[in-house]
Amino acid sequence: MVDTTLTLIIKNNQILLGEKKRKIGKGLLNGCGGKVEQGEDIEQAMIRETHEEWGIVPLDYRKCAMIQCEHDKAELSQRLHIFRAFNFEGSLIGTSEISMGQWFDLDKIPFDRMFPGDREWMPLVLNNNFVIGKVHFDVDFNIVRQNYIIRKRLTHLRADCFGDTMVSSYGKEL
Repeated sequence: MVDTTLTLIIKNNQILLGEKKRKIGKGLLNGCGGKVEQGEDIEQAMIRETHEEWGIVPLDYRKCAMIQCEHDKAELSQRLHIFRAFNFEGSLIGTSEISMGQWFDLDKIPFDRMFPGDREWMPLVLNNNFVIGKVHFDVDFNIVRQNYIIRKRLTHLRADCFGDTMVSSYGKEL
């Protein structure tokens, strides 16, 4: 399974989303990202992809999710590593892969113009959770099933302790 990255740029209570121009998700809004290249670690790939696609270097970032995306066509399956970045340097550009991007208020994210699963996991990571998920898509990219585990950092315990909450495909706690 191939490792991929997705960077969500968050600034002033807004998120930067661009329209994908090709490949999977063409015409949908998304953050920027792509495949991890040989010899790169996940973080290096995230920085490279963000710079290649939007001309910016993410700053003050952290990994906020890992979602295993399984597909009926096995070659399309991927392990998606999602980062939130709260600042960047450089000037935004658009490329042949994704438009320059548009800022959306966090309470007005246009989920109807995004990948179907985004409306499930994205609010969780925007609410400062670490999300571990598994999504299965059919050949037409319809979601067959999805499950998420929310890892909340427990501030009253050691810094490395987490509390887990299992979430169904409809975002309800199990």
